[in-house]
Amino acid sequence: MAEEKCSARLAALGAELGLMGRQLQVCHAAIVVAVGALEAQNADRDREVALVLQRHVGDRLDEHIEKLRELVARIK
Repeated sequence: MAEEKCSARLAALGAELGLMGRQLQVCHAAIVVAVGALEAQNADRDREVALVLQRHVGDRLDEHIEKLRELVARIK
């Protein structure tokens, strides 16, 4: 019984970490787009680039930092 609970907890933890990995891949793609736009010096796109960075990078990283804290607390 205890082994099953441990196995289930590890599976749930693995699923959460997998989701976080996929979301971080989206963050990486957003960074690539932003860097490309900035390198092209496309000044009329600065607002859009900032919005992409805020919504898809900054907000997500904040969420992941908090989630990682929660996961670490659950493991301890």
